[in-house]
Amino acid sequence: MLRPTQSAIVFVQQLGRGLRKSENKDFVVVLDFIGNYKNNFLIPIALSGDRSYNKDNIRRYVMEGDRIIPGISTIHFDEISKKRIFAAIDSANFSDIRLIKENYTNLKYKLGRIPRLKDFDDYGEMDVCRIFDNNSLGSYYKFLVKYEKDYKVRLSKDEEKVVEFISKKTRCRKTGSGT
Repeated sequence: MLRPTQSAIVFVQQLGRGLRKSENKDFVVVLDFIGNYKNNFLIPIALSGDRSYNKDNIRRYVMEGDRIIPGISTIHFDEISKKRIFAAIDSANFSDIRLIKENYTNLKYKLGRIPRLKDFDDYGEMDVCRIFDNNSLGSYYKFLVKYEKDYKVRLSKDEEKVVEFISKKTRCRKTGSGT
């Protein structure tokens, strides 16, 4: 790695170059010259294809990576790497607005329209709990009003409070995916 990134998408592109199949190539060794290891939680995200940014899913992948990796490849994390990845997962802020905006923009580009909440699940994108857990947002509605110039719907303050309440109290808290 010669290019720093905090983007799982860019990380996947960089790592993908080494993972391409080639005659007489059995494995790849990744050398990190610029410190992407500080964001090493991107490794299981990149390799698993799970872009939900759900900390429990990422931890599970690290623990069971050699059993659940898609395709015919295998991955093994040594104990030191596991500890470092777990520490990075614990300290990562997956409700960071930059991450939310990046995932939103990618999905919008794929769909050619403003995504509905359900689209995030349908297309295997970021867990929408990331939006709900962001202190400056709290709901997808607030995100759209703040960052989507083409979004024209406006709610009253009371309606906005109800949407935020429902957003925070339903799926994320019950399933534990908000952690």
